[in-house]
Amino acid sequence: DSSIASYWTVTLGSHRRTFNSLYTVKYGVSKIVIHQNYRPNTINNDIAIMVLSKDVVLSDGIIPACLPANTYVENEMCVVTGWGTTSEGGSVSDRLQEVYKPLLSESTCSSKLGNSFKLNSMLCAGFERGGADACQGDSGGPLVCNRNGKYELTGVVSWGYGCARPDLPGVYANTWNFNNWLINTMSNL
Repeated sequence: DSSIASYWTVTLGSHRRTFNSLYTVKYGVSKIVIHQNYRPNTINNDIAIMVLSKDVVLSDGIIPACLPANTYVENEMCVVTGWGTTSEGGSVSDRLQEVYKPLLSESTCSSKLGNSFKLNSMLCAGFERGGADACQGDSGGPLVCNRNGKYELTGVVSWGYGCARPDLPGVYANTWNFNNWLINTMSNL
């Protein structure tokens, strides 16, 4: 929604909340485009595009993630990053957190998450034992996979039952299934 875009700031090139690095740059947001089929009650189609107020200048500390060239592969190890809480009900971290976790099959996601998991727009990732996951405040953050030396935005943090619980993997918008929407929407901005 464009009416709230001006309230947002996007910070790139920073690994600390309270300290700007040599690469830290802040951008205003001029527009937010939410997927037209997003449904808050089901969290289906949980993806949006934030249009920045000016072009991003890439550097050694600001490197883009590409859209995925293919669908994801079960058990592929990918990394989720975020500034959210470090435990369920905990406090946020000053340092950008990252955790590597395996992507799970659609059948595994469906059996562990039930009807809330939507095959056409979601993927899930995590360890059976739990212990490492995105948490409150990480929503909208990236799940990237290193494929052939470049990072691909495989998922966008969406939801989960608590944080890092055993047998309850984290859920992500499956960007592969939104590639056409992302490309078409960005080309019309």
